[in-house]
Amino acid sequence: AIPLIGSLNILPLVMVATMFWQQKMTPSSGDPQQKQMMMMMPLMMLVFLYNMASGLTLYWTVSQLVSILQLYLQQRKKTASAAG
Repeated sequence: AIPLIGSLNILPLVMVATMFWQQKMTPSSGDPQQKQMMMMMPLMMLVFLYNMASGLTLYWTVSQLVSILQLYLQQRKKTASAAG
C-alpha cells in the first residue's frame, strides 16, 4: 500500500487492467455467454487476489504483460506480411 493513498492495493488493480487489455487484443467469439464470462473473470480475480500476497499478483501481472507483448508482435508481423 502507498501511504499517500491509504490502504489501496495498486498491484491487483494493475493486474485487472492488464487482463482487460489482453482481452481487448485477443479475437472474441460470437457467444454472448463466453463474452460475459471473459468480462467477469478479471473482476473475480480482483476479489480473490486483492488481499493475497503480492508475489502471486506480480507473477500474474508480468505474465499478462508478456502475453500482451507476444500478441502485439504477432499482430504486427501478420499485418506486415499481409501488406507486402
